[in-house]
Amino acid sequence: MGLGAKVSNMSQQLQEGFRITVTGLLGWSLKLFSAFMIGLTFALIGQEAFAYGNMAFLLVLVVSAGLIVRWISAWTILNVVVFDLICVLVGLSLKMYIMLAP
Repeated sequence: MGLGAKVSNMSQQLQEGFRITVTGLLGWSLKLFSAFMIGLTFALIGQEAFAYGNMAFLLVLVVSAGLIVRWISAWTILNVVVFDLICVLVGLSLKMYIMLAP
């Protein structure tokens, strides 16, 4: 095995490792963003319903986001995107119900 073949092999391994790392970081950042948005929604609902302070708001935000991250940690990126789209659809239907309700 010559020097050129070793350099080519090392370059291919580097590219594969980079691709896996970027895919993993993208997946985790999407999962964290999704969990943060849902946790923020739960915390805002609780703050409006029960009128609690900032510390309780942060507690609800962190706990709910942590539970959601734990729940969706084994999912693929496609599963998380579908979950996000379903959450947006439910949110829009609730908004429409609130606006149209007498």
